[in-house]
Amino acid sequence: MKKLLIGIVIILFVLGGLQRCLRTAKRDIENYTPPEKVKIYNLNETAKLEHAELTINSVKKVRMGCVLGKEPCERSKWPRKDYFLLVEATVKNNLDQNLPVSSIVSFMFRDSTGEGQRLESFINDNFTNRLDIELTAQQTYTGVIAFDVKDSEYYILYYRSSINTPYVRFKINSSDIK
Repeated sequence: MKKLLIGIVIILFVLGGLQRCLRTAKRDIENYTPPEKVKIYNLNETAKLEHAELTINSVKKVRMGCVLGKEPCERSKWPRKDYFLLVEATVKNNLDQNLPVSSIVSFMFRDSTGEGQRLESFINDNFTNRLDIELTAQQTYTGVIAFDVKDSEYYILYYRSSINTPYVRFKINSSDIK
C-alpha cells in the first residue's frame, strides 16, 4: 500500500511538472518574434526597452591595449584577434529604482559570421567610465566597453536591460568604426 501511494505521488509530481513545461512552452510560442521581424538598430539610434534606453554613440578601433597611455605596452595587452573595438554607449534607466548595467551580463558582441567576440577585461578595468554601473532611478550614463575582435564586415552588439528581457541588437558596420 505504501509503495502504491509513493507511486501515485510521483506520477502526480511528474504530471504537474509536465503541465508547467507545456504552459511555459505555449507562452514562449505566443511571445516569439521571428528573427526577420526583430528591429536592428544602427549607430546613434536609440533602442527603447521596458527598463532602459540604449544608444551606441561611437565605435573606435585600437590596435593595442595601451589605449590610456598610462601603462607600458606589454605584448600581453595586444589583441589576441585583430584589434580592440571600444564601444561608447549611453544608457538611461527608465525605472523608479536602481538598474544594474554589467558588461558581462548585459552585453554580447558577434561578428558577421555569428561568432562571439571576446570582452576585453583588462582594458575595461582601466576605464573610469566603463559600462559596469548601478544606475539610480531615471539616471543617464555614458560609458565604454571594449571587445577583442577579428576583422569583419559588420558586428552585432546585443544588449538587455535585465536577465529576463530579450536582447536588442545594434548593427555596427565596418564603415561606422573610426
